[in-house]
Amino acid sequence: MAPSLEPDIQRIFGRQAQDRTLEGADLRNASLERVCLRDWKCTGVILANSNLFRADLHGAKLERADLRAAELSGADLGEAVLTDADLEGANLRLASLADATLRGANLKWSQLSAANLRGADLTGVLLQGAVADTATVWPDGFDPAAAGVWMTGE
Repeated sequence: MAPSLEPDIQRIFGRQAQDRTLEGADLRNASLERVCLRDWKCTGVILANSNLFRADLHGAKLERADLRAAELSGADLGEAVLTDADLEGANLRLASLADATLRGANLKWSQLSAANLRGADLTGVLLQGAVADTATVWPDGFDPAAAGVWMTGE
């Protein structure tokens, strides 16, 4: 299990950390590897080009978040709310998005190899050009090819 960086978050974000909220924060290009923002409210946060490798974002509220080209490989986004979030070009390889809400999210050109999307709500999600493989787990009945996902043989 990844170590919790809660004390570091409190030091960095001060009072916001006490409230477990980063609403509207501009953290583009941030290095937040293994950060724990479990169940935080991060609506509208800008994390474009940020390093969130193996971050714990389980249950986080990330509506309208800007996560374009973010490094999210190995991240836990299970049960996260990513409604209308922009994840274009994000690396979600080996990430868990199980039971996440992704309604209206943009995942164009994202890397989804070996990602777990079991039970995720993919209503209206843009997936054109996203890359997945045989280890990617999709919600029951979801057709990645029809959604424009490029499947590799890995």
